[in-house]
Amino acid sequence: MPTPACLSIFLSRLLIASCLVIAPSVGARDTATLIDLLQSENVEMRRAATNQLGEHGPDAVAAQPQLITALGDEDVQVRANAAWALGKIQGQSDLAAHALIAAFADADWTVRHNASLSIIWRGPSMLPMLDESLVAPNPLVRLYAAYARLQIAPQDPARVIPTLTALLSAEQTEVRHTSAQILGGIGPAAAATIPQLITLLEDNIPVVRQQAIMALGAMGKAARRAIPQLIALVGPDQTSATRIAAATTLAAINLDFEQWIPAVLTMFQPNRSESVQAGAVAALVNVGAPAVPYLIDVLGEADVGVLLFATQALTQIGKASALATPRLIAQLHHDNWQIRLATIEALGAIGQDSESVMQALQSAKEDSEEVVQLSATLALERLTKGPAGP
Repeated sequence: MPTPACLSIFLSRLLIASCLVIAPSVGARDTATLIDLLQSENVEMRRAATNQLGEHGPDAVAAQPQLITALGDEDVQVRANAAWALGKIQGQSDLAAHALIAAFADADWTVRHNASLSIIWRGPSMLPMLDESLVAPNPLVRLYAAYARLQIAPQDPARVIPTLTALLSAEQTEVRHTSAQILGGIGPAAAATIPQLITLLEDNIPVVRQQAIMALGAMGKAARRAIPQLIALVGPDQTSATRIAAATTLAAINLDFEQWIPAVLTMFQPNRSESVQAGAVAALVNVGAPAVPYLIDVLGEADVGVLLFATQALTQIGKASALATPRLIAQLHHDNWQIRLATIEALGAIGQDSESVMQALQSAKEDSEEVVQLSATLALERLTKGPAGP
């Protein structure tokens, strides 16, 4: 069952859209005067009137017919304001509800989002109309109907999953992207859509591919069949965002480590964006202990950057990296002081106070770099004192 946070990105866009209703003030006016202003040739007046009618809330219920008409205004802000105002008025007019649902097909996303927000505010009474709209001819109407229904009745995601699944192959980029986003928000309950999400990994729009990747991650272990395609997406021919999303999702699936961890480790290689290496570190840390043997193998790399990121990963994994201790001790003799410093931090995070570790850290207190000396001193103090009390 999706939680209120599941669709936070989509909802944040709704909230942004609702903020766009702000317009120049025309002073405090009564409803009748504001209704008259909706007929003004001055677009600023129409914008302000729709905004103030929304601020009046239920007291402006008499303005519903004119606001419905304003949904067809040539000005996008007037239309967006009108959609928002109809929600704030909270009238029970079926005519207004039908008009708002029709606005799901508006050419501008601010109008569509404000209209769906207003429908959501109306609550469960909208479910029958939204159910009818799930099979509307327009893909945008189906998309926003599915989203609104899910927000009103999150306990019943099964009702919208078939609609969203079909929309993954829609022509519009927004429809494909947002459908994948919503399905990811639903999570494992939408696991039946995994084959379609895998197909979407080949979409020619990068943001759509990334959203499909993240949706698969939300499915967890059920997305195991996507591992081969995700491995391909961590390759250097992909965008940084795609590589990071694929690594994150592979870690979320948390299976078949021998297949994909070696591929994620290639992300440690020099890259135009350090976010790629950081993304690989985060993914491996999420895996934890199963990643340690693979990271130990990387400690033999000659590239300083690769060594640093591998050591950082072992540090963040912490005590479960104990198997790496002998290799880390040897790494304290590396020519690069940054490697030596990172290695001391790793040994401190692992927390073993064996004789070999203590001797190695004692020797590091004589390092040629003061920062390494200090780090070794602090690590020895922590290990000598043992874990802090409660």
